[in-house]
Parts: sequence; structure tokens; C-alpha cells
Amino acid sequence: MTQAIQIVAFLLLLALLFVAYRLWDLLGTLKKTIQGLEETRQQVTVVVERANGIVDQVDSMLHQRIEPTLQTAQEAVANVESATRTVVESATALRAVVAKAEAAAGVGQLLAAGGALAGALIQRRRQAAEKTKPEEEKRRKSKRRWLLGK
Repeated sequence: MTQAIQIVAFLLLLALLFVAYRLWDLLGTLKKTIQGLEETRQQVTVVVERANGIVDQVDSMLHQRIEPTLQTAQEAVANVESATRTVVESATALRAVVAKAEAAAGVGQLLAAGGALAGALIQRRRQAAEKTKPEEEKRRKSKRRWLLGK
């Protein structure tokens, strides 16, 4: 039995040695992992510092360059809006003037047509008068003869 106990003890010692070796190997792997994590943390810290520097530069650029440009653009937009309103008002006034001119042109056309009509009527009266004129002259001559006794 002692020999069986010795074999079991030897196997247990071998198992303990294997577990110790595995733990030592795991400890080495953990040290390497921790070193890698530390390097990664340092790199992340550098990247974060660079990003903060970039954010500061962008913020400075926004305040120094872009903000005045935006203000100028806003003023330009306000001026364009004002000019557009003025153009709309001018266009409305021009439409009113054009409507009045069209109305006046319509009246002018009516006057021109009326003038032509009046001219035609006057000419007809003249023609009618010329046709009746010889008859009137005969009547007048006969009246004159009667008055003069001729």
C-alpha cells in the first residue's frame, strides 16, 4: 500500500507541477497583456491629446475666421431679402403702370377709332352737301331773280 500511496503522491506532485507551470505561463501571458494594454492606453492618451489640440484649433478657427464670415453672409442674406422685397414692390408698381398704359392705349384706340368714324361722317356730310349744293344754288338763283325781278 505504501507503494500505491507513493505512486498517487508522485502523480499528485506531477499534477501540481503541471498546474504550477501553467499558472507561471499564464502569469507571463498576463504580464505581456498588461504591457500591451499599457502601451495601448499611452497611445490612446496621445491620440486624445492630439484630438483635444485639433478641437482647440477648430474652435479658434471658428471664432476667428468662420464666425465673421457667417455674420457677413447673414448680412448679405438680409440685403438680398431687402433687395428682393424692393424688386417685388417695383414689379407690382410696374404692373400697375402697365395696366394703366394698356387702359390708356385702349382709350387711345377708341379715340382713334372715334376720330376715324367722325372723319368718315364729316366726309359723308360733305359729299351729301355737294350733291345737294347745285339744287340749292338753283333755288337761290331763282330767289334772287324773283327778288331782283329778273
